[in-house]
Amino acid sequence: MKKRYIFGSLAIMGLAALTLAACGSKTSSSGTGKNIKATITFVNQKTDMHSNGMWKKYIAEFNKEYPNITIKEQALNNYDQTEQTRMSSKNFGDVVAIPAAVAPKDYPNFFSSLGKTKDLEKKYTSLQDRTYKGEQYGLPSEVNANGFVVNWNVFKKAGIDKWPTTTDEFIQDLKTIKAKLPDVTPLYTNYACGWALVDWDFQRSSVAGDPNFDLALAKTDKPSQKASPCILFTIHFTPLLKMA
Repeated sequence: MKKRYIFGSLAIMGLAALTLAACGSKTSSSGTGKNIKATITFVNQKTDMHSNGMWKKYIAEFNKEYPNITIKEQALNNYDQTEQTRMSSKNFGDVVAIPAAVAPKDYPNFFSSLGKTKDLEKKYTSLQDRTYKGEQYGLPSEVNANGFVVNWNVFKKAGIDKWPTTTDEFIQDLKTIKAKLPDVTPLYTNYACGWALVDWDFQRSSVAGDPNFDLALAKTDKPSQKASPCILFTIHFTPLLKMA
């Protein structure tokens, strides 16, 4: 059952990389616009928002504008695996977060298109992950921006007047700071937490000044060796940083 008209109003809730199930539960509806009457099941991975009542607040605000839509909210633990199992049936929800393991080519088999990507990107951002052949099957609820917090005064005191544009320049600047300002820690991270290491994956192309930097890693059989184009090795095995 196609339910695009329902999602058009639900979008104001700002949910999660969400989409409409093309073959969800037997949802009945009538009316149009704000007078539409329907009962839909919203399945998501935000168990914290379920337990602290935040979803109830979102739904209450939504119902102020659409009072005749009843939303049954379900938050699942181990969402990806559980929802993929449920997708083998026709009863896996009406508005859902798309499991990461679902291949884009399979989107049309499970989800309703929300419209043409080229049209939706005029209003929304970061749509690339949930599009297939020009059709958009999901909208993001949040977008993370990664970057560096830089103390430019330290760079200037070390005699550096421009931001590095290559990996070699970046590492050399860190070494210069350490040499000229011994009391300064050139790079501070929370990599000691382990999981935070993944953030470097989003940073390395920027630091390298090369959008194709990741492709270079695919061309070496020794990505963690000093001779390879791997920033992590040099940063971590040179006393240039402090981990917290």
